[in-house]
Amino acid sequence: MNHINHGRRKWLSLGGIVLGATLLPNTVLAAVSTPKPRILNFRNINTGEKLGAEFALGRGFSTNTLRLLDHFLRDKRTNQVHKMDPQLFTKFYRVQQQLRLRNTEIQIICGYRSAASNAAMHRRSHGVASNSYHIRGQAIDFRIDGVPLATLRDSVQSLQNGGVGYYPRSNFIHMDTGPVRTWNGIEIIPVTAFQQNCSLIWDENKNAAIIDPGGEADKLIKRIEALELNLQAILLTHGHLDHVGAAEKLKQHFNVPILGSNSKDEYWYQKSAEQGNPEAQHNLGVIYYKGEGVARNFEKAKYWFERLSDLGNADAQFYLGLMNYKGEGVPQNYKDAKYWYEKAAEQGNVMARYNLALMYYKGEGIEKDYKKARFWFERLAEQGRVEAQHNLALMYYKGEGVEKDYAKAMFWFDKLAEQGNADAQYNLAVMYHRGEGVSQDYATAKQLSLIHI
Repeated sequence: MNHINHGRRKWLSLGGIVLGATLLPNTVLAAVSTPKPRILNFRNINTGEKLGAEFALGRGFSTNTLRLLDHFLRDKRTNQVHKMDPQLFTKFYRVQQQLRLRNTEIQIICGYRSAASNAAMHRRSHGVASNSYHIRGQAIDFRIDGVPLATLRDSVQSLQNGGVGYYPRSNFIHMDTGPVRTWNGIEIIPVTAFQQNCSLIWDENKNAAIIDPGGEADKLIKRIEALELNLQAILLTHGHLDHVGAAEKLKQHFNVPILGSNSKDEYWYQKSAEQGNPEAQHNLGVIYYKGEGVARNFEKAKYWFERLSDLGNADAQFYLGLMNYKGEGVPQNYKDAKYWYEKAAEQGNVMARYNLALMYYKGEGIEKDYKKARFWFERLAEQGRVEAQHNLALMYYKGEGVEKDYAKAMFWFDKLAEQGNADAQYNLAVMYHRGEGVSQDYATAKQLSLIHI
């Protein structure tokens, strides 16, 4: 890397206020950090064997360690060894990183499973797939002591790059490198040309319901039957075609009721809200604000949000801030938007904190104040919000509201780079090239740029 390509990527600049808005690039900075190695410690509960080794993102385990792992994860019934997919170990690294675990013992329930072993298990339980990814060396069943199973499930699901099975009664998570899917609880299925999703949910007895089946009825029927589920009901959140398109065909095929038409939803929410139910009041406000199955009505939304705001409800306060900011149902008023955002932000509402930080940064309707913007970005960064972490890194790099501090900028960029954030990775490479916050290192900068490409 002999020079910086100033036309390729730019520093992120603050964008307009939207939910979850992120900063957009405006001055060049380069690509990937060098993620710090982590120790992955495994214990096979079937054999009692333990294995620990250093894992680095991008490099993984050494060839010798991978061979040891193949043996460690062998079929417990036949002792057969099979090559395991290294991507499984990358997923363990990511989970440890997300949950801020270090040197934590990962308990292995099942790794490789021979075809014969799998067939025997399948005959005993329909919960075991006949063509399991265990047979291919692409699946591991595991748990981590001290980490709730639901937390592990959510962490693995957030990776969005394989299958996740949740088995609370047996106390383990199934993780594989096959297609993205979940089971034993909920599965998200794309059902329209626009990738509109519906949700299929079920319990341990395989009693199931399907939510918002917007299309592709035959696909859904095949999936429900493949999972051997007992469909009990079709649930609709509202009446748009992309939510109800397959409902009637599913009703006829499975002889089950359709529940939750929107007019009825509004009626029951209204009755419950009038009786003082805060959840119903909030839901009714959101229905009117978004126009979900009813005519959009900012006046009615504002009425319910104001009632809840008087009780200190942070979500309602956020919505009032948003309505004042956009001028929805009220004249646009940045001062009132700031007032409601602050109320919600002080109670921890993430979206209010972010939008408030952007208002202070841009000086929209209020005096520009980088220090207050940084204050809220820091709170969000500590909560793990990626966009806030990047914005904070940029402020330290540019010295906005704080003394210019390359070390702190690099800290946040490095944190983001470990999560695979491309902008942070590119910016780190430029900092290595320029020697900003680190010793100038052209070789590392070149290597990082190549990785990014």
